[in-house]
Amino acid sequence: MIDSPAFARAWDLAKRSVLLVERFPRHRRAVLGRRLEEQSLTLHEALSRAARASSGGDRQAALQALADADVALMTWGFALRLSADCGLVSVGEQGELARLQTELGRLIGGWAKKLRG
Repeated sequence: MIDSPAFARAWDLAKRSVLLVERFPRHRRAVLGRRLEEQSLTLHEALSRAARASSGGDRQAALQALADADVALMTWGFALRLSADCGLVSVGEQGELARLQTELGRLIGGWAKKLRG
C-alpha cells in the first residue's frame, strides 16, 4: 500500500507545504506555517498506520487511521485557507493546493470504502 497514489500525493502535499512555509514571514511561520507542516506530516503518519494495519488484517485500525488522516487533511486545508486570507498564499497557489487536497481526500475515501468492502 506504500506505493499507493495516496502516499505520492501526501508526499507532494508535505513537500509543497514546507516550501510554502519558507516564504512566510517569521511571525506567521510560528502558527500557520507550523500547522501546515505538522498536519502534512500527521497525514502521512496516519496513512502509514493505515497501510500497516491493513496489511496486518486489522481493518478497524486501518479505518481509524484513515479517519485520522482525513482530520489532518481538513485541518491542513483550514490552515491553507487562513494563510491565503492573510495574503500569504497566492490565489493560484491556493487553487493548486486545494485541488491536491481534494484529490487526496478522494483517495483516502476510496481506500476507506475498499476496506469497508
